[in-house]
Amino acid sequence: MIALLWLATAFAQDFVRTSAGATAGWAPQAAASDVDLLVGERFRITAIDGDDFALRLLADARFTVDPDGEPTLEYHRVSQLGTSLDGQSWRLDLGRHPVRHGGPRLVDGAQVLFEPGDFEVGGWAGLAPDLFTTLPRLRPGGGPILGWSRSQLGATVVGEVVFADTGEVDRAGVLATARASRDRLLDLFSRVDMELAGPAEPHLADAQALVLIRPWTTTRFDLLYNAFSSLRYQRTAALDPTLQRFEQRLLDLGLQLGIQQDTVDPTINHLVGGGARWRSPSADLTPFFGATGRYRHHLNPLNRYARLTPHVGIGMPAAGWLELTTDANYIEVDGTRRGDGGLGAFWDPADSIVGLDSSARVLINPRDYEGAPGFYADLFADIWLPADLVAVAGVSVLTEPVEDFADTSLGAFLRVTHNFRPTTASGSSL
Repeated sequence: MIALLWLATAFAQDFVRTSAGATAGWAPQAAASDVDLLVGERFRITAIDGDDFALRLLADARFTVDPDGEPTLEYHRVSQLGTSLDGQSWRLDLGRHPVRHGGPRLVDGAQVLFEPGDFEVGGWAGLAPDLFTTLPRLRPGGGPILGWSRSQLGATVVGEVVFADTGEVDRAGVLATARASRDRLLDLFSRVDMELAGPAEPHLADAQALVLIRPWTTTRFDLLYNAFSSLRYQRTAALDPTLQRFEQRLLDLGLQLGIQQDTVDPTINHLVGGGARWRSPSADLTPFFGATGRYRHHLNPLNRYARLTPHVGIGMPAAGWLELTTDANYIEVDGTRRGDGGLGAFWDPADSIVGLDSSARVLINPRDYEGAPGFYADLFADIWLPADLVAVAGVSVLTEPVEDFADTSLGAFLRVTHNFRPTTASGSSL
């Protein structure tokens, strides 16, 4: 770590971010508890800064360790670990990197990009790690990368052909995105992810369209459409962190709970949604309100989902900034109706090292709860410490009246992060 900090002092764009912490959960009725340790590292370090190119070291990783669990390494996600050579109009990445414009796709290998003007042309090749845990797998593949970008328009296309360890094509697909904007008035974004070959017939893995409209500085409207099928999870790219494929876990769960459609369902789910937000332009008392709605359609009525969430609040300069919010959720899922409502508060005191965020909710679920409503509450604190340290701590409690008793669970976490950035000549931190 000392060596990383020393290297990062040379260039203003470098940084090193180290996190460590723990989460704990306790269920008194079940006499069960669990403690996990969290470790994370992210850095960008310029090792060479020449006239023609720069050599940078890059990393982004997070690990969860369960001291009493099996396996001890419970979760790991290494989304970047390698080097980058940046030239005047080209870039070469070696090691593990996110595929440029590839969404969640990663590559253990190389990708090269040329940037003539507004265009990006290149490709990637290597091994494709697990999408959920980034576990290394012998799944070689590659594909082209194309992009075009201007201030208010852009489009990208990324292709992939990935082979399983048996030599068969595991997945051949293409991801295309497009965006357009008009000043701050309108933003449009769309993406289409198609699987063209693999264990299943060619099908749509995911498609999305998002529209943001801001007719005034105080008002925003958004419209959303998303289409997807459960087949998108049935790839060897979706592996269990330690044992087996995601689809096998779904199958096992289905045998236990009587769920069948998720393991073999090729049906396209259609999710539509929208929202509106208004916030007063006043710098003093600042009322705001809004609402969001979502509806997912499926041929099976039990697999449909609907939610409506109105909210209203006010912000005020009370010894810094205090924001109070109240909201509610009306939900239809699994053929039943349920809801919840709550209060939230955020306080950023002036000239203080502590910021607080808290909420409390009443949970109403007539199908599972035994008459009385449930209850949830939390409290989170951000603490700015000396030596570029930031601590984040939180506690939560959940009580659900099920099976003739109040099932209570408690949770807590603590995370300490050290952020290092070089300082400018004036001494201010970048």
